[in-house]
Amino acid sequence: MAEEKKNKLNQEQFSMIAIVAIVAIVAIVVLIVSIQGGTGALGSVETGAATNRLGLAVSTGGVCTDNDASLGNFTFYNKGTVTFVKGKTYTYTDTCEGNSVKEYICLDGQSYGSVLYSCPAGCSNGACNCFDTDVANDPYKKGFVTEKTGFYEDSCSSANLFTVNAVDCSNNAKVTKAIECPGTDSCKNGICVPAMCGNGIIERGEDCEGTNINGKTCANVPGFISGPLRCNAATCKFDTSNCCADTDGGYDIYEKGITTPLASSPDVKKVDYCVNYNLGTFPSLVEYDCKSPGSFSVDCTNGCFNGRCLIQPYAATCTDSDGADLSVRGTTRSVLTLTGEVSQRQDSCNGPNAVNEYTCRTNGFLKSESIDCPYGCKDGACLPQPCVDSDGGKLYSIKGIVTNEMGITRTDSCGVAGWNPTNLCGDIMTDPNFNTCAAGALVEGYCGGNTDTDSIKAGELFHIGRGDCIYDSYNKDGYVNVRCGMSIQRAGIGAIGEFTLYSEFDNKPYRFFLVNLGIANSPIKSEVPIMMYRNIKCPSGACTNGACVPASTCGNGVIDADRISLNEECDGDDFGGKTCQSFGYAGGSLTCVAGCQISTANCTPTTTCGDHIIQQPNTAGINEICDWTEFGDRQCEDFGQFASGKGSLMCVNNCQKIDTGMCIPRAYCGDSLIHSPNTDGINEICDMGNFGGKTCADYGFAEGMGSLLCVNTCQTIDTSMCIPIQTPVCGDGIVNQVFEECDWTNLNGMTCESFGYDYGSLTCTGECQFDMSGCYNVPKVCGDGIVQAPNDAGFDEECDGANLGEVTCEYFGYDGGYLACTGMCTLDRSGCWISPDKCGDGLVEIGEQCEAGLSNINNCSMFSNSLLSMNARCDSTTCKYDTSRCIGSTGGFCGDGVVEVREQCDDAKGTEGRTCQMFGFTGGMLSCNNCMYDTSACAICGDGLLQAGELCDGTDLNGETCRTLGFQRGGTLSCSSECFFDTSACKAK
Repeated sequence: MAEEKKNKLNQEQFSMIAIVAIVAIVAIVVLIVSIQGGTGALGSVETGAATNRLGLAVSTGGVCTDNDASLGNFTFYNKGTVTFVKGKTYTYTDTCEGNSVKEYICLDGQSYGSVLYSCPAGCSNGACNCFDTDVANDPYKKGFVTEKTGFYEDSCSSANLFTVNAVDCSNNAKVTKAIECPGTDSCKNGICVPAMCGNGIIERGEDCEGTNINGKTCANVPGFISGPLRCNAATCKFDTSNCCADTDGGYDIYEKGITTPLASSPDVKKVDYCVNYNLGTFPSLVEYDCKSPGSFSVDCTNGCFNGRCLIQPYAATCTDSDGADLSVRGTTRSVLTLTGEVSQRQDSCNGPNAVNEYTCRTNGFLKSESIDCPYGCKDGACLPQPCVDSDGGKLYSIKGIVTNEMGITRTDSCGVAGWNPTNLCGDIMTDPNFNTCAAGALVEGYCGGNTDTDSIKAGELFHIGRGDCIYDSYNKDGYVNVRCGMSIQRAGIGAIGEFTLYSEFDNKPYRFFLVNLGIANSPIKSEVPIMMYRNIKCPSGACTNGACVPASTCGNGVIDADRISLNEECDGDDFGGKTCQSFGYAGGSLTCVAGCQISTANCTPTTTCGDHIIQQPNTAGINEICDWTEFGDRQCEDFGQFASGKGSLMCVNNCQKIDTGMCIPRAYCGDSLIHSPNTDGINEICDMGNFGGKTCADYGFAEGMGSLLCVNTCQTIDTSMCIPIQTPVCGDGIVNQVFEECDWTNLNGMTCESFGYDYGSLTCTGECQFDMSGCYNVPKVCGDGIVQAPNDAGFDEECDGANLGEVTCEYFGYDGGYLACTGMCTLDRSGCWISPDKCGDGLVEIGEQCEAGLSNINNCSMFSNSLLSMNARCDSTTCKYDTSRCIGSTGGFCGDGVVEVREQCDDAKGTEGRTCQMFGFTGGMLSCNNCMYDTSACAICGDGLLQAGELCDGTDLNGETCRTLGFQRGGTLSCSSECFFDTSACKAK
């Protein structure tokens, strides 16, 4: 649309200029004809003693004067009189003849004549009427007015970029009317043109253009501190993706701030925090801000607490949930006595083998220490010692010692002679010596019970912590029964068959899982290997010193149960389920040889890719075309232009492809490579278009002109196509002389923009110098829609038209309203307003004690004679007096309505708008108790501790499951970040 309007304007302007030019040419022709004494179509001049058309006698020997001749080209629009004196005085006044004017003129001062000119807008009173080419005042069409005082054209307002000063005719004279461009269009060269993002000009509705960001930075954009402000090339709006925000306003060590380095990554936030808890009395601070390098370590004079430096030394109280137990992930919490603020840390792993253990100092502040974990660290706690077995597992012929995670040991033992109950061994739970088995039986200890195949069966013994347990039953009612020592544990089962047992003596938790969900008496398995027991009858019938006595029974046709000790691989036709395929063969049959060892002599080898034999097909059904180094007598030269005997083939793609990547190409004339010699023994000096970097210029010809040829089997360079060097001249189209800036149409890559102009056409003169007369700059004025500082008039603009530079009423402290821009490009704030009764509006109103910045209230004694220092202030969020930074003795009493030193609040005034969130909690109810903030009803969601106001916290679901919440098909219940139940994974009812 913009281009159509532009083309239309150009055509109309050209037509107007052509009309004026034609009229001028016709007038000149008529004048010439008249002077010669003839009669023309538009007028006549009569000379000598003849009589003209008016019957007046004239003479060429007199004196002629014309009172409107000084007006030049605009004489047709002014009524004039010619006076001719020769003896007598004759006067001739311009007159109208229809829509034409008869204009009398003097010729060379001694004679007179007349011209009949057709007026475009008609004639009246001896002169052409005021003429306007654009009567309708179309803002998209440039208009021209011609009248008695001159020639005028539509122009852009110097005070407003979006207004056209359109010239018009009124009462036969030129007038100017201000026409506002529609929408976001702006005025350019006297017409309205649409705003166009990307044209390099900041127009109405645009923040910026290209690299022109109107002198703004991220600091000018509300909510940001610093950073590189950019312009979105597609929308011409500010791109704040690289701007940085900081809630404490920048570098403020006395306020806990949250820094967002990149607006494009709002989830990446840097929170000020305290460090070095293990050094000195107080930790120090890591302060984030928007300056490089982004964070600073600060030593706080009075210590660091909850992400800020303390203004003065404060006292604190501290608790540690795990009592410094390295095997438990605890939360250590410190509460600042004066303000009630909370700082807490959870134990965390410092790498895979150390734990950061937080504890309390004697002064109530936090302390941290990195402690090595012998068996590794997981989830903020040291891992226990793993279960180990000296004989490596269920090896009955070796006496082993099992050590569990608590360091408790148990040694493999044999049964007692004479004891032979029906079940081989009696109830082990009643026999602490584990020797109630009959003679020839073995009690084997091992680490297991943690897989489906090595699970704990009903009635089977296992050991956790410091006590023994036996799995009793699972009655399909959602519970398991396990006896540990003399007690019975009844554990509830979760949705995935998970339950927890506790060691009888140390109350340590151990996680177990059902192997088969929903099946009564299903085996169970442990999360980690634990100490297990198995009672067996030794195959040889003899047990000595905690191990079965091996019995050599090779030849009985059966592989013995204690095959490891007896070294039996097979026995007769018993191969333990193994076949030739078990050993990687294609087929055949195994044989059992002396010593009960397996022989594969009768197995059929597998034919595979990689056996150095080309098979079609091999055992896998693949038709091989090569195998390893076998290529069927083919060499590199069999695969194209490769040298004989050079390089090697490769077999790839599972023996289905021959790769020639390692072959050496044959060197020959025509391969575009220069060889000396090539495979044919020829010393090449060129090859195809390769001349070793040489050009015609190396042989005395013109630089960059012509081309070389390679002939005679790559042994000769032919220069017959090269162009001889010519004497450079201005006009040869080549910039080839020192003084030449350009040559003909060759502008050497330069444009008007190269010389700092905004647009135009650069040309070259006949002297090969740049002609910049066709280059133009867009004037920088108030009214062009671009905020300049300064503009061409030399003053800094605050705004320009609708371009307010992204500022709003709120930017200047107002609550709302509308900004405007004056004709002098200054901001008009008269449309902004301030809400009544609002804290921060600069007015102390009902319910407010003060307004920040309005009054000097830093003297603490203004509130009590016992309060010292100059640290009183007005809270900018509540407009209440804040004396928390004052020091001195208490001069009042709790409940007098005044918050004094050693009082955090006053019972008569309550918490005065403070909440649990201000003290590091995520929810709950803050109260004032004995003039101290009481946070006992506050809660921290996410600390894993179930507190008042929370349905759950972390993995603590308060004993609830999907089923207990009414989801009959179960599912996985979890806890949301707000400590409410998340039932999204529960199955529908």
